[in-house]
Amino acid sequence: RCLVGPDGENTVLEITAKLLLQFQVHRCEEMAVLKDAFHSGYPVSMQTEEHEWKAFLAQRFEEVKVPLQLSIPSARWQEILDIWIFPMAGRCECGGDGATLKGHLQIGVIARDADGEIVCSEHSEEYVVRCTCSGNRVEMQPTVADILYRAAEERLEIEVGLVVDVMDYKVTKTRIVTDLSVCEDKPYSIQKSSVIVHYAMAGESVWEIARQCHTSPACIMEENELISEIVDERRVLIVPIVH
Repeated sequence: RCLVGPDGENTVLEITAKLLLQFQVHRCEEMAVLKDAFHSGYPVSMQTEEHEWKAFLAQRFEEVKVPLQLSIPSARWQEILDIWIFPMAGRCECGGDGATLKGHLQIGVIARDADGEIVCSEHSEEYVVRCTCSGNRVEMQPTVADILYRAAEERLEIEVGLVVDVMDYKVTKTRIVTDLSVCEDKPYSIQKSSVIVHYAMAGESVWEIARQCHTSPACIMEENELISEIVDERRVLIVPIVH
């Protein structure tokens, strides 16, 4: 509202502003999921689904400057009175150690023309913001902090100060078991031998070897005195058969 003194002077413009506050709450938990399974005596039927897991890493605020230029009709804009800028929703991409936010700035200009009349105009300009990132997915929310502008000949030069809310996430995709059944009517054929000689390659998983031979990973590790479930070098393994 506008308050005017009794003599018409000392005019005061009183403004009430409402702020919209947005909160983001994250809860980090550890969850055990079943990714693979097998049975030493019977074939197993499994159904799996791919799930996406997003872990929150960090949040920070970065200040960036965005230069803009607008062509101005000098016949209409004799005096720039005010400028406001609102960032529209953008698209964020993360690659390597950097993230890029591409979007549009909605620009409003209030000016006075040659006849002293107030004129308004709106413009949309593309902007690009680049920030560092520590994860493989980033969410970036820009907010306008300050606006500097200068009219020069037939153009309006603007420098927009943005404060960018950067939130880093690590996203992984894992295929998990959603259903599991043992085919008890189709048992594996019983091995006549009690052990199998397996020529393991470096990096091979004891779990995979056990599944191929229908035996126990613990038996393989105990028999070969392994301390890791991943074979560290090429070697011969004695695989006990569990009947």
